[in-house]
Amino acid sequence: MRHDKVDLKPNTKLRDAVSQYTRSSKFAQLSGAVQAKYDSTLQRVCATKVQNGAELGNIKLSDIRFKHVTYAYDRWSDNNGHLLLTTWLHA
Repeated sequence: MRHDKVDLKPNTKLRDAVSQYTRSSKFAQLSGAVQAKYDSTLQRVCATKVQNGAELGNIKLSDIRFKHVTYAYDRWSDNNGHLLLTTWLHA
């Protein structure tokens, strides 16, 4: 299987960056189980709705701001401050 080099540019969307990563040699070195968990979690990260209903994955890397990340973090954590993403990773 051919593994692509990750080549990110400022106008690359987060979803495309994730896609590049999952086709990289570094990702290929992970076990199949870890790859599946990472892929599932990264897809959920990309699908996270942030301000104005935009999906985080559809935002260009150069346009991701602190407000997007903190808003997404709030979506990922429960009322006790525990990250639900870690539950996704370890499920």
